[in-house]
Amino acid sequence: MILDNISHSSLYKGISKGIDEALDFIQNNDMNSLSEGRHNLGSNSMFVIVSSYNTKPVDKGVWEAHRKYIDLQYIISGAEMIGHTSIAGLTTAIAYDPDNDIEFLIGKEGSLCHLKSGDFAIFYPHDAHMPGLKISNSQQVYKAVFKIIL
Repeated sequence: MILDNISHSSLYKGISKGIDEALDFIQNNDMNSLSEGRHNLGSNSMFVIVSSYNTKPVDKGVWEAHRKYIDLQYIISGAEMIGHTSIAGLTTAIAYDPDNDIEFLIGKEGSLCHLKSGDFAIFYPHDAHMPGLKISNSQQVYKAVFKIIL
């Protein structure tokens, strides 16, 4: 997992072409003007899903992981906590769905990371994550999740 602010994005250039493209997209576009839903970005190796939601208590969170895509989650506005742990410490709750590239997991271990507007987190297939958690009070978050093919 990588967690940082978009102002430091140059530190992560060169990790992968897809990550470079996602970071460039964030920096060169008005992210607030993106409508909710899926947007293809011209590259067959990446798309972005934009969503708005209210954060939830940790006990309502669910661990998830992906196999085909790296997630680059960018907070456009609002703030949330995201849980993070290795999939090695979890067990399968709902089997991997290859059509939607998602597996749901259960387990207690993990850490919570605070993300606010302008922050991003990169999750690789070995990184289970639990997004959309409230910090102290529930609030609305507007977020872009870039799905970058491995």
